Amino acid sequence: MTSKFKSFHTAYPPDAKRVAYKPGKHDAFAAKVPDALAEEWREFGFGSYAHGLLWMVEPDKPFLDADDWDGVDDSHIEVLRSAFGDVLIWQGGEFRWLSVLSGKLHTYVDDPEVVFHVLANKEDRKSTRLNSSH
Repeated sequence: MTSKFKSFHTAYPPDAKRVAYKPGKHDAFAAKVPDALAEEWREFGFGSYAHGLLWMVEPDKPFLDADDWDGVDDSHIEVLRSAFGDVLIWQGGEFRWLSVLSGKLHTYVDDPEVVFHVLANKEDRKSTRLNSSH
């Protein structure tokens, strides 16, 4: 299988220590996220990228308490967490980036290939506004 997130893997290579995708544990979550993200989970599992700069979070082990953040509800699925505590979530059919420092929730597009490409490309992050902020 070939990852749809090649630019992301180039910018943030997966570290060797990974937690494998377990169908009995993760299939229910995979059914709720876009197929490309579920494929990424199945192929690469969960764990650190770029020596801990980013973490692909096991969806059954959430970090956030939805009651603590405006705009985050109990349906959210955590996808990535940064070393700075920011979290990329899937909620309401779209990706959202929670900046824990500001408490702002930024809404991104629903296409995981676009989101992961923009995360991997500094120039795209500077020039691309994926959607609006909440």
